Amino acid sequence: MAATTSAQPEQAKTKAPAKSAVPQATLMNRKTVRRQLVEAGVSPKTFETFPNLDVACAAALEYLAAEILELAGNAAHDDRRVRITQDHVYKAILKDRELSNMLIINTIEWHGAPSTSYSKSLHEVLAQVHPDAGIDRTGVETMAKTLAVVSEALARALNSAVPAATTMGALVNSAITEVYNGELAKHAVSGVAEAIVKLQESQKAQE
Repeated sequence: MAATTSAQPEQAKTKAPAKSAVPQATLMNRKTVRRQLVEAGVSPKTFETFPNLDVACAAALEYLAAEILELAGNAAHDDRRVRITQDHVYKAILKDRELSNMLIINTIEWHGAPSTSYSKSLHEVLAQVHPDAGIDRTGVETMAKTLAVVSEALARALNSAVPAATTMGALVNSAITEVYNGELAKHAVSGVAEAIVKLQESQKAQE
């Protein structure tokens, strides 16, 4: 006769707590920015030494993207177009002295290839500065190339500043001042400070 086993009461399965998402203090994805900077030559060890460096650089790039997209959106509006094209991006850059000087200088040094890594982030930034405007493929590609140019320039500036840097703030401010021009640098540094405060508040809320 086969042995019978008494039915064991089914234990309630406990759901493992979900892992907290990496806090996002910027519309620019910090992981994407970090990958771009590493590809441009920043050592992963630098990010270990300065843990929120990717957030700081993402904020600096987001400010620049917003500045260009706002001007490009205005150019599209002047042309009675609802979508930003590469021509509108070029017009935005060339008509602004600080932007044109900054990007012409850094483009000369750039050896990368166009990327669409920032596509989602660019649409989110655009929604903030021109909610009713769109951007076509050529506009996205041109903006992505522009951000890649600046990412590479930031990477060079960061590598130059790392040996003397004692704090992340000093490191980032030095790099931004080297890459950005005049008021662009001032506002980018301010944007970085705001993003770091937002990140710290988000981290505290998750504790």
